[in-house]
Amino acid sequence: MQSETMRTLAGKWIVAAILLVAAVTTSLADIRIKRRLTVKDQRYETTTYIKGARQRDETRQESRAKGKHLEVAFVEQCDLKQFLWIDLSNKRFAVQPGGTPAAAVMAFNEPQLPGDPQRNHRAAVRARKKGLLSGTTTVIDTGERREMFGFVARHLKTTTVWIANPKACDGSGLTSQTDGWYVDLFYGIDCSADLSGSINHTHMAGSGKCFSEYAVKRGYWLEHKRIGPASLGYPLLETRTSYDDKGQPQVATEEALELSTAALDAALFDVPAGFTRVNFKTDNPSFFRRLFSFIGQ
Repeated sequence: MQSETMRTLAGKWIVAAILLVAAVTTSLADIRIKRRLTVKDQRYETTTYIKGARQRDETRQESRAKGKHLEVAFVEQCDLKQFLWIDLSNKRFAVQPGGTPAAAVMAFNEPQLPGDPQRNHRAAVRARKKGLLSGTTTVIDTGERREMFGFVARHLKTTTVWIANPKACDGSGLTSQTDGWYVDLFYGIDCSADLSGSINHTHMAGSGKCFSEYAVKRGYWLEHKRIGPASLGYPLLETRTSYDDKGQPQVATEEALELSTAALDAALFDVPAGFTRVNFKTDNPSFFRRLFSFIGQ
């Protein structure tokens, strides 16, 4: 039962990550991008739609239980300063007012989000006393180029290494590599965080018991720096490799399947008729806990 629960939670983390990193920059026209993430024997398909001041990110996860699947859409409405969470499988939705939480995904520590500077500083000081987990990402441009969807893609290789202080765990999972092809794709909406060039921040996290020990159980403060090109660009194809507790590679591949600039229906960026509004659990101030309370309730 515990193992099944962990697999379910892991699946939700992947869904959250997929949905919330699917953003690009500076809006020019409508765009639709369909992507596929393959992890072992599971596949997750996501689609990003952008039109004017609104962006929709949706994902579909096939369940091992026959005939069941998870289908969720998140809509950023810059014009209304709100964010919609739409559960397409169960015909319900929730509203996050006061702007969008996209920046939360880019922050390794939620206390670093915009807000009360003094409160954020106090939170940082408390977290640092527990320990520090420092990550360094090195990006290398191989110089290789290829045409993809009408764009010239760059071949970049990325390695991330995490070091804990004080060290309290021996095991793998603190190193990861990414091999990908990236393009300059100037699309996006004003209120969405600029993720082009830093879109794979959420992929920099380690795996295995040691990373979980430091980042989750012990609550170490996370800091990160990058060496190499400041901007990666938008990934059209990525292969990410992390390592389990036995040092065995765990490979995930994400690729763009379609890229279209055809005009989109404005109805995609609003709540569908007949859907029921639900509320987040108010006792969960954490952004991620609010997300999971919606997906899992």
